[in-house]
Amino acid sequence: MSLLPAGTPDQASIESTLQAASALIDIYSDETVPYDINFRENNILGKLIDAVEPIRKLVRGINKKKPGGIELKRRGEEVRDNLVEFIKYRRGLRL
Repeated sequence: MSLLPAGTPDQASIESTLQAASALIDIYSDETVPYDINFRENNILGKLIDAVEPIRKLVRGINKKKPGGIELKRRGEEVRDNLVEFIKYRRGLRL
């Protein structure tokens, strides 16, 4: 959770942020696992909701002209879209 956006990131922190968001989606994508209680008790959904706009800004700010920028932007857009859809999914569960 500490890797979610908090300031003006450099390319390394952008990659770390995107990886962290993607990992959280993967970890908590199955609400039937025993550790899902951590998701609910620690308000991970709320924290992910709060991270959507900073991640949007982060992705928007990726410079495609820098080396690796095109791929990073594509990955960023994918993670952003997955995050939004994951939030919709978890809200729909009403757990």
